[in-house]
Amino acid sequence: MRRIRDIEITAQGVKSYFIDWEEGFFTGNCCQGIELIETEQGLTFTLDVPGTLRVACTSLEILQHPDGKEIVQPWFSSTDFSAYAILQRLPTPEDWMNHFHEQGWDVVWRYYHSNEQALDRVPNDYTGWFLQLRSRLDENPQGLFFKHCQLEGEKFSLSLYNDDPAIQRLWVEAGKYVANFPKVSVWCGNTIMNQTEWLAHLAQFDT
Repeated sequence: MRRIRDIEITAQGVKSYFIDWEEGFFTGNCCQGIELIETEQGLTFTLDVPGTLRVACTSLEILQHPDGKEIVQPWFSSTDFSAYAILQRLPTPEDWMNHFHEQGWDVVWRYYHSNEQALDRVPNDYTGWFLQLRSRLDENPQGLFFKHCQLEGEKFSLSLYNDDPAIQRLWVEAGKYVANFPKVSVWCGNTIMNQTEWLAHLAQFDT
């Protein structure tokens, strides 16, 4: 469920306008906000409709209607997820490698477009690093990208993105790994899942 703010905007004394017709205009599009710029000549504002609409005018008349509500259907990303858990320590680069090796995956650490990096060269804060199959090093410059990995007190947070479509199984395996963390919750797409729900979602990739 999401709340939709219903605001009627009337531009008065319009001097010029522009719309990006490549993105187009769709009735019913939910705008993410309005950007307003004051100038000596009046006002200029932009809206996404979803193409960019830019209007220069002398003033705006704004009328707010009662907010509406809309049921948003769940959707799931097949390339990225964020996980939150309670941990005593941050999983080390070696922990990640050991898990994948135990599952039969020959992975290595790398930074963007690099060769294999020795484990002792990977920092404890490996945000911005990649895990990649050894066999894919020359095929793709990236891999599983650790966009964020942090431990504050006992609050663990991770954001992982798959930059190589050929290694989706590694993304799934990473998801199974974090599913075992205590009190884990996972945000994927627009859906938050507990351990059981997350593992059930990942199971579809095994078929």
